[in-house]
Amino acid sequence: MAHLVAKEAKEINWQVLLKQHHIPGKVVKSVDEGPDFKVLIVDHKGKWEAWWVDKQTLKLANQRPDDYPYGADPTYDEIWAHNQAIPTQIIKMWNLFYTGPYAIMREDMDVSYFKKALLSLKPLQGTDWQSATFDGPSVWLINANTTQAIEVQQAFGDNATLFNQINTRAQQLDAKKAPLLFGSFFEALPKPCLDTFPSTNPKAPDLYLILDFADSFSNLYQRTKEILDKFPTILKHYRVHVFLTDDVRDGKAILSKSYHRLKKQFHATSTKGSCDVPDDPKAVKKVGNTGRNWEDFLFGIDSKHNDTPGYIDNNNPTPIIYNPKIGLIKARDFLKSLDAPMGDKPPKETQGLSAYKVVKKASLSHAPFQIALLQDKQSLEQSVWLYSPQAKLWFKPGRVRKLHKNDQALLNDFQEEASGYNYVKAYAKPLKTFFHKAHSIDLVPKNAKKNFYVITSASPAAADDLAYYNTPINLVSKIIKKVQQGDAVHIILVGSLSQLPTDDCGDHACDGDEETWVAQTCFNAANKAKNMAEKLDVIKNCGYAGDYDFKDPGESAIADNSANLTDDDTGMFEAQAWNHLNELLPDPDQE
Repeated sequence: MAHLVAKEAKEINWQVLLKQHHIPGKVVKSVDEGPDFKVLIVDHKGKWEAWWVDKQTLKLANQRPDDYPYGADPTYDEIWAHNQAIPTQIIKMWNLFYTGPYAIMREDMDVSYFKKALLSLKPLQGTDWQSATFDGPSVWLINANTTQAIEVQQAFGDNATLFNQINTRAQQLDAKKAPLLFGSFFEALPKPCLDTFPSTNPKAPDLYLILDFADSFSNLYQRTKEILDKFPTILKHYRVHVFLTDDVRDGKAILSKSYHRLKKQFHATSTKGSCDVPDDPKAVKKVGNTGRNWEDFLFGIDSKHNDTPGYIDNNNPTPIIYNPKIGLIKARDFLKSLDAPMGDKPPKETQGLSAYKVVKKASLSHAPFQIALLQDKQSLEQSVWLYSPQAKLWFKPGRVRKLHKNDQALLNDFQEEASGYNYVKAYAKPLKTFFHKAHSIDLVPKNAKKNFYVITSASPAAADDLAYYNTPINLVSKIIKKVQQGDAVHIILVGSLSQLPTDDCGDHACDGDEETWVAQTCFNAANKAKNMAEKLDVIKNCGYAGDYDFKDPGESAIADNSANLTDDDTGMFEAQAWNHLNELLPDPDQE
């Protein structure tokens, strides 16, 4: 009998079943929930509710049975969305931007707020994609199924007006927020710590410098000297406030003498009083009390691996230059900006494809866009753009959500190539020195066309293993592909990331010297290889598994590479190559 009831349940009139049980409302739809249950979505006076039907007995219940064997129920999410008057597309969009089941989303954030944040949704001409503008502001392109999204950072061509309006507004808001980047430090800094130099221009904006004349890094010493040499020019542009972390009169005394001569020459003033490191953490917002000296207070160098870091990390070595309107500025960029004649307005960005040279292009496989690596004809910098032939729209992608893995890999490859080119172009001199000094594993095919350099901790295979759990980088396959194309690849192995200034002691660092051991072992294995095939085999397979070989030449080679990577004598401290690990960097001597 039960079997017959279950068979008849396939054709049963569910509305009649509701009426027989005196349940008001209209059945919107029925949903199978496994082999034993069916859920009826019932509309009662505009509100939806769920009724569970046992397929064997046809008994009704208004809540999920205790013996229901499955996890989260998407039917309830659909009912909840309807009762909250949230369109299905909004729920899909939420799921696109915030991963996880709807039930978790409801707990984490009010989806109705997300609905309000969506300011507009407009079709992109000639495609089934739409432009979505969010309060923030930001603007994205989203596909018809709401399963892929690409942020638009800049655009030109037809239909570019909306995107540029939103991004202009975003840039204006970022400029207003710039003082928050570093301004709280100067709020906490005792006023007697600052020397103020008046500008020759009464309308000049403020500029803050943090200088250290005792710093032992030669490249930073050179940058500080350049700043002091150009002080008369700087004072034509800015009213300057200088904070000295260490004003020594020996060692680098030449800098101290130059600075005090400038103070007298340009009538610098300072408030009388004590310039001590604040002791009370409650009185200093966002500033770590890491010690009695300013170097620890600012950078937290001595306490990098504990719970009380400094105010800023070691990624911003002195001299530090801070413009309240735009935030921190690299010394190299700041000194370059001083060469522009006074009163000159920055050149307007040339819009249109005519401003660029197309270096390479391809097509995405699961989105209606072409991808291109463009080179600015004036600055020679490279950047990655997407192009919609249907909408005749060029746009620079920002954040992306759930692109197909093949498209994501292609985008990553283009962006890495642009990043590597721009980096090598900007820091060619120190990189040449570093590459020349480095002990490398050289994969050089016959009649190699181009040279590429890869800096990696431990080994390429080890880097792939660590990246697998986050964002795969496929470094080994990229290296092999370059060699197969006839290009030479020089792999520079360095040791433990704990030796690098920006290391934050994550899951795979500061837990010993395993990265160093792997690097030594792999270097030795490659050094013993008799031919290219054996070297490639080392690159493919040498990682965390196996017995470690600590002997020379690997031990000395990895020690030298690791030291030179952070050696300021070659300019690497400013160049910060550790931010470009695992990238295929082009040869600085090649176009």
